[in-house]
Amino acid sequence: MISPMISPMISPWLMPLASLFPLLLAGCAAHRRLKEHILLLLPLAALPALAAGLLLPDGASITLPNALLEASWTMDPTGRLFQLFTASGWLFAGLYAVFYFKTDPHKGRFAVPFLIAMSGNFLLPTTSDAVTFYSGFAVMSFASWGLVVHSGTEEARRAGRIYLALVVLGELMVFPGLVKGVLWAETADLAAIRTHWALDPDPRLQIFLIFFGFAIKAGLFPLHFWLPLAHPVAPTPASAVLSGCMVKAGLLAWIRLIPLGEFPMPVLGHTAAGLAACGLILSLLCGLTQTNPKALLAYSSVSKMSLIVLLLAPAMLEPALTAPALAAALLYAGFHSLHKTALFLGSTLTAKLGSRAQLPLLLLCASFAGLPWLSGALLKVPIKALHDHIAFPGANLYLNLFNLAAFLTLLLMARFFMLTRPAANPAAPKPSRGLALTWGLATLTALAMPALLIPLNLLPATDTVYTPVKPWLDPVFALALVTLILYSAIRPRLPRPVPPGDLFHILPRLPCGSLNRLQTAIQHMESHFSRPAGGLIYLSLILLFLLLIRQ
Repeated sequence: MISPMISPMISPWLMPLASLFPLLLAGCAAHRRLKEHILLLLPLAALPALAAGLLLPDGASITLPNALLEASWTMDPTGRLFQLFTASGWLFAGLYAVFYFKTDPHKGRFAVPFLIAMSGNFLLPTTSDAVTFYSGFAVMSFASWGLVVHSGTEEARRAGRIYLALVVLGELMVFPGLVKGVLWAETADLAAIRTHWALDPDPRLQIFLIFFGFAIKAGLFPLHFWLPLAHPVAPTPASAVLSGCMVKAGLLAWIRLIPLGEFPMPVLGHTAAGLAACGLILSLLCGLTQTNPKALLAYSSVSKMSLIVLLLAPAMLEPALTAPALAAALLYAGFHSLHKTALFLGSTLTAKLGSRAQLPLLLLCASFAGLPWLSGALLKVPIKALHDHIAFPGANLYLNLFNLAAFLTLLLMARFFMLTRPAANPAAPKPSRGLALTWGLATLTALAMPALLIPLNLLPATDTVYTPVKPWLDPVFALALVTLILYSAIRPRLPRPVPPGDLFHILPRLPCGSLNRLQTAIQHMESHFSRPAGGLIYLSLILLFLLLIRQ
């Protein structure tokens, strides 16, 4: 592990500073002269978080007894891994935004929510108390709305409304679950809350609330549709951090709050596995029909996050599987973050770069699909360790799902490569060197993931030796290659593209008149309680949840 290179008396302050620094830079937008150069501050904002992940030793901690309910931060291996890949994603996206918005008159409108969302995201990996964690998650989630609606188009505003509605729904579920945990444990410490679930006579409701509240951010089926709606309309650097960094906040929340390894949770485990299996396959099938590269990548993110949930589900069913399940999920999260950041940054760029972008793009797509001899092959080690565990009776079913998903992912990446090749947009103007260089650095980081993680001793522990180079031909790759050859020869017509958002387009809609009458009725009822519109409904739901979890 890396040794700290700065004074141990100062170094723990890097953890709160990692979140405070982007927030301070966002305040520069209030100054007229600094506002003109605020884009230059975006890549700088991620440096304290990156330094914290690299320099602080495990066990470094700091407590602020007078902040909220005793805010505290602690560096551990899980937090370090999240801190490093999260900071890397924000760094690349911020650097890309410098050139992407160089001539945009509304660059300040993008930079401020970008920095605020970054601030909330950097609170999560190392914070060790529930109040700070919830605050960071809420700040990140609500600030991201500004990134989704940045363009101001009707599609962007619609995607922003849907995203915001689901964020509020998630908050309504998470908050009472956390309140119950804090009241039961009599402390806001995340580790104590997680441990005390085992002492609760019936913790199922609050654990379900926490799981599904954070599942919305993670894009778990069937509330995944905000991802393919938001990504095509959001600016490219915003899409990169939404998919590469922020959706992982749900995974981190599950690891911090759900008592994995403490006791079996069969109902939650089977429910999570079933929803994840649906999202894993259906999202890939939807993605294969897309014509917008960013919508395709959004469906890919839904699939990969479903795969991560599917890796965590065995730990909910059998505590003995917790260690290998967490190892596989953590490694997949880091892999997906680095690769998806690079893929999104290249989604609107590679078609403009010409033939010189074809080889790095091909390697990136192949690595993301898990082909041998590339960094994606590293993922097979912890997954194999989980599959071979003696306490995993349903391993064969999981393996079949993983193989089917790997086959479809190879086809999906081939589809993405075709959509972003130069011939797909021959009249595209040449991008700046800064954009190309940033994408190149992000791609190189993703492809060099094993070379970065192994020397730093950041790979999750398994009983299997990590050997990222596999000198054998993957049978799934061979089947996908045959399928692509047959497709090129036959050229069948693809099915009609699934509209981005899929399930959203079949949801029933209330007529505008009914909505107006409902709004009028709520306002009339609440006027008698001197409450703002919506306040009584929210308070009633919170009280109902608290009454239920007090039973």
